[in-house]
Amino acid sequence: MLNKIQQQAMNHLQNGKNVLITGPAGSGKSKVINDFYNLSKKNMKYNEPGSIVKTSTTGSSALLIGGYTLHSYLGIGLGKSDIPALVSNIRKNKTIRARWTRLKTLIIDEVSMLSEELFDKLEEIGKIIRKNYIHSFGGIQIVLVGDFCQLPIINSKKFCFESEKWNEVVEEVVYFKEIIRQNDPV
Repeated sequence: MLNKIQQQAMNHLQNGKNVLITGPAGSGKSKVINDFYNLSKKNMKYNEPGSIVKTSTTGSSALLIGGYTLHSYLGIGLGKSDIPALVSNIRKNKTIRARWTRLKTLIIDEVSMLSEELFDKLEEIGKIIRKNYIHSFGGIQIVLVGDFCQLPIINSKKFCFESEKWNEVVEEVVYFKEIIRQNDPV
């Protein structure tokens, strides 16, 4: 059962909003994401494989959530190339190109480790690959999860929330304050 703030986050997610879910460890971020993911997989909108995907910025956290690393799933390698080079590589790879085009919801865990530069690159790549220049990320729902006070950013001095596109992309921020892990016997 979800508490009030978790239910608020779930409502935003189910309404297709681009959401940042943040808060300290043990506050239920993973529970909400897993519940949303599982409910979405049952929904006809997400019937096609790969239409909703859980990713993370590190390999170990990707394993913990039963997902992929963001970099490998989206086919961007380290993401250091410029946008035209990244787009070219994605277009050349049929599997990666198909991932971008069929994706409806992209969950990114441990978002605190994502740089502002890579966030902006991904947003632009989504528009180009999907040929949708009107909507953020080319129309992909973006679900960001993490605690900016917990894990530091990698190879950058700026967090993704300092990016040029952040305010265009993120529609709702939900902050989980209550630590519930210790209260849940399971």
